[in-house]
Amino acid sequence: MKPKFFAKASDFRKWLEKNHGKKTELLVGYYKKKSGKPSITWPESVDQALCYGWIDGIRRSLDEESYTIRFTPRKEKSHWSAVNLKKYKLLNEQGLVHAAGQKAFS
Repeated sequence: MKPKFFAKASDFRKWLEKNHGKKTELLVGYYKKKSGKPSITWPESVDQALCYGWIDGIRRSLDEESYTIRFTPRKEKSHWSAVNLKKYKLLNEQGLVHAAGQKAFS
């Protein structure tokens, strides 16, 4: 699978809005700061993913200036980590959580 790079968190959110119910995975590419290329950060991507009921996986290096993380919809019977539950609460209080995210956390 070829990684998709997002320059901003809003770009990833737009992808999730369009695809969260259709796709089963996405390999997100990240540029390291030293590359000088614009890139979403890992914490930004996790926040956006949680809003749609998706979760991050293992980080894998691509080369000296980039890496990837696979994102997938959270499985129905999976348990959420305390960290992600706390993040979800804050995102929900800010009105950022989509109905799909609310369903995944219920």
